[in-house]
Amino acid sequence: MKIYWANSGEIPQSITLQAFVSDLPKNMIEKSLRYKSEEAAFNYTTGRKLLRLGLKNHGLENEFNKIKINKNGKPFVAGVFFNISHSNDLVVCAFDSNEIGIDIEKIKPVDLSNFHHVFTDRELTFIEENENPTLAFYKLWVRKESFIKSIGSTIKEMRELENRLPSKTLVTNTLENKIVDFKLEENYVGAACGISSIKINSIQKIDLLKFKT
Repeated sequence: MKIYWANSGEIPQSITLQAFVSDLPKNMIEKSLRYKSEEAAFNYTTGRKLLRLGLKNHGLENEFNKIKINKNGKPFVAGVFFNISHSNDLVVCAFDSNEIGIDIEKIKPVDLSNFHHVFTDRELTFIEENENPTLAFYKLWVRKESFIKSIGSTIKEMRELENRLPSKTLVTNTLENKIVDFKLEENYVGAACGISSIKINSIQKIDLLKFKT
């Protein structure tokens, strides 16, 4: 697996959204400009720029304009699997030869009582008895999210997934997926999920104002 990431917060305020998005295809420009939040618009655009770079590095640059949506609502292209995630200013795009999911989250205060419906009893015990319950919460959360994104499912099914602790495996009644954790910056956690053995071969930070596509 190859991961490209960028910090959209490092884009100078002098660069407008219209200028930043101008080199993307028309449909992506229009979608970016429809976002009510400028942060969300910059993150969407950053994700597409990382996707284009990754496809180019895989020799699949022409597939950038041929993104389709599968029956589960997950975007895909021919020749490689990819997945995008963002949280606050960080945006990641992962590529692999097999189906994958990736998720990152910024660690911030959370009321665990609002999330009992998405964790199993064993997971809740692990979180509540951990010396850092908030960090434990986010570590399990991104693992579940990456699993769901790998198969194109929904948050409603989160409680059906269980982290097989302390191993890095997520299981359901019918599936067993492998998880790999990663860290990009302080106060962020991330996880990637694959249907088989999964390994991160490289993590590359991209300077959005310098790289060429």
